Amino acid sequence: MLGILLPGPVQFKGKKEGVVHWVRLTGTFDRAYPVSTMTMQLTFRRGHYTGHWVEDNAEYIKEVTGFYPPGGSGSLRIFFNDKEVTHLHDVTEKTAETVFTDYVRPDTQEIAERIYSDLTNKGVAYQISLRKVMADHEVIQEDIESIREHLKSLMHRDGHDTSEIDEDMGGG
Repeated sequence: MLGILLPGPVQFKGKKEGVVHWVRLTGTFDRAYPVSTMTMQLTFRRGHYTGHWVEDNAEYIKEVTGFYPPGGSGSLRIFFNDKEVTHLHDVTEKTAETVFTDYVRPDTQEIAERIYSDLTNKGVAYQISLRKVMADHEVIQEDIESIREHLKSLMHRDGHDTSEIDEDMGGG
């Protein structure tokens, strides 16, 4: 590559479902191709997770394989605390966003049901179970609040006093 045609990477920031997205467009001129190419990269962030989706270079793939990749195809790499945890190929931009969100977002309903089960079947105070979940660095405050809401709903449904949860939620 000879250089960047744009004055620098162009970034757009957006937010959806608790995931922060960065879009980076870079333009380059490659000796092998007389036309400049644009590469798009999306960066997703949630808690300690980061995902990078990079669009495939269609001309290069055609040269190597003899055919163009599917439109908008690229690769997605997901990191936890800067350590790669998964790498997917031939992923569209929209699929990358969905996969990242599904991968990093815990099932808060299922976690609340486990906490409730420990409370009702084993006598473990919900606060102890909830503290264990809070110590897990893969969950963020939004997840904790969702777990509390689900837990409160389960307890209320079965006639348990939920005033302590209300106090916990009010006081953080």
